[in-house]
Amino acid sequence: MKPNFAKLNEPLVELEPVIDIGPDGRSLDLLQSIYRNTSLPLSTRRNAAVAALPFEFPKLAVTALVPPDQDFAALLDQRLQRINKMKLVNAKPDEGCIEKIEEPKAEEGRVTDLTLPPPIPDRRFRRRV
Repeated sequence: MKPNFAKLNEPLVELEPVIDIGPDGRSLDLLQSIYRNTSLPLSTRRNAAVAALPFEFPKLAVTALVPPDQDFAALLDQRLQRINKMKLVNAKPDEGCIEKIEEPKAEEGRVTDLTLPPPIPDRRFRRRV
């Protein structure tokens, strides 16, 4: 039997974890077996999980069936016009926004324009005493 200090020169033998995916295994099966193996380092398992992610969960996408005689822009314009027409037909006036506009009262030589907002002094420049 060798003393412990004599064993220092011997190479360390580390057993690699055995990952068996079988003869019909695919690359996705290999990645799944790697990230499910708890004896591997976390960084290795995380990289395998990130690589397998696009194949396990599909990305959401928008698809449109465009007839061959039209392009996408023309079809989109037609549908937007149809939506706008439906909004105009179904629109109901809001009771809160219907108001009668009265004639402006003439104040001592001062004419009020209805298109402009009423004059309100700017509060940022208020004089402080």
